[in-house]
Amino acid sequence: MLTRKATIYGAIFLLLLSMGTLNAQQSLAREEVRGPDFYFAPLPSFNAMFSAIDYLEIKDYDLALEKEIFKVEEETFRVAFALGVITADAILATKGRNKDMLNEIAVQMINYAKFIGLSEEILKLADELQHMIRRDQWDELMESLEKYKEQVELSLYETRQYDLFTMMQLGGWTQGLNRTTYLLMNSYQEDKTGIIDQKGIINSLINNMRNIRSDYLREMDFYHSTVELYEQIRKHIYAFEDVYPPEVIAELHEITEKVKVSFR
Repeated sequence: MLTRKATIYGAIFLLLLSMGTLNAQQSLAREEVRGPDFYFAPLPSFNAMFSAIDYLEIKDYDLALEKEIFKVEEETFRVAFALGVITADAILATKGRNKDMLNEIAVQMINYAKFIGLSEEILKLADELQHMIRRDQWDELMESLEKYKEQVELSLYETRQYDLFTMMQLGGWTQGLNRTTYLLMNSYQEDKTGIIDQKGIINSLINNMRNIRSDYLREMDFYHSTVELYEQIRKHIYAFEDVYPPEVIAELHEITEKVKVSFR
């Protein structure tokens, strides 16, 4: 009798165990299909992107600067996007040796960083940029700007502010791509166009945008339009490998302009 009961209990245990394993496998399969909720993938170096078009002169980078600093209304997610935009602009202004624009950008970087609540260490780093600008320390300034970008990304990631992280990266990459395509449009060389072939960061940004946690952000018009526009960007980027024709460069420039307009 005892043996029979033990056999029954053992069969039940094995059945439950197999069901649990099956459920776990099904759950894992769903995760694999859905993909991860969030990718931590630092943006490529803006300096490396702009420098890849190595036949340009200082004046070319200066001319690529937009006349006015990118500004948005004081709303957290818009400000995070704008901080990304002007961080890319700061590197472009450094390559163009434009001190007046750099000083304006540095002030705005501090204001935006304070608004979204970045740490004092990052605010201090932003403040140091102004000292380097006054002293014409261009190489040190470039290194510090890249460090600033990395520190902002890391700070937002470590404090689990994933939505702000995504918006800041989105602004930086949108402007980086926008200015790179502008430079290529004005001085096209086919063999230099491969610098925009950055499929990894495009996929990361789209994944993170589709997994935004804030219901408030999901209701924003700029969020919906940006998701759609970035799918268009991905389509163009994936259509070619290493070499992009002039018409695609122009199309990517126009799409990134639309993304920026949507945040204003």
